[in-house]
This record gives sequence, structure tokens and C-alpha cells, in this order.
Amino acid sequence: MTRLPIGRNWSDSWFKPGETHYEVISDGQKQVLVADTAPFLQNGRTFVPLRHLALALGVPEQGIGWTPATQTVTLAGNGVTVTLAVGDNILYVNDRPLQMDVAPLLVPPGRTCLPARYVAEAFGYTVQWDEMEQSVVISGQ
Repeated sequence: MTRLPIGRNWSDSWFKPGETHYEVISDGQKQVLVADTAPFLQNGRTFVPLRHLALALGVPEQGIGWTPATQTVTLAGNGVTVTLAVGDNILYVNDRPLQMDVAPLLVPPGRTCLPARYVAEAFGYTVQWDEMEQSVVISGQ
């Protein structure tokens, strides 16, 4: 895969639909990690498993919440709280609603997958599609 230069003080992440391996670069250190469910494309959007996307965005483990009764995800980190519900196309950023053109999904075997662009942008990241690599690239501060 073609990569952006390493050595910046922010993080970059690469998720490729259909592949469980993904990359995270933070403070110049590259890690190749493995998700138990591969990201996928649906309706022109890349969906990434909840926990892996959250951790790649710098959300601490204790900042990742799941409420089974309402199928609601809460992500909290760096002064930002993002709330989404499976099947609902409204994302809340610090209680401010934002309309999405897709909704989070629950996929077998019970994994919650989130639309990468909306969640990453809610945390202040830039998201691009790398056509050559067929990957979503998330870049942050």
C-alpha cells in the first residue's frame, strides 16, 4: 500500500474493505492491527467495526460504550462525545444532531459497524478515499 509520510504528531489510519488487517500510525509509530470483522462498503460508504474505528480515532477503551437495550453506541474522547444508534441516521456530536445518509449496522456475528467518515469527522479527522488502494484514509491532528 502507498502511505503518507511517517513522523507526524497526529494519527493516520487505513481501512480496506474486505481485509481484517488495518494500519494505524500515531506519533510516527506504525501498527498493523487485526479486526475480527472486515470493513465493508455499502451504499457508497465504508463501514468499520465499532471498537477498531474508535481505537484508531484515539477513543480510549473506557470511552467506548454500548447499550444493548437501545443498540446505542457512545464514544467519548478528547472532549467530544459521539452517540449513534443502529438503524438511525442521526449522529449526535456533544448532543448536537447531525443527519447522515446511512445508519450504523449490526452484522453477524453481532458486530456493530459504523460509517467511518461521519464518525471520524465528528472527532475532527479528515477522511479520504484512496482509489488506487481501495482504502479509506483517516488523518487527524
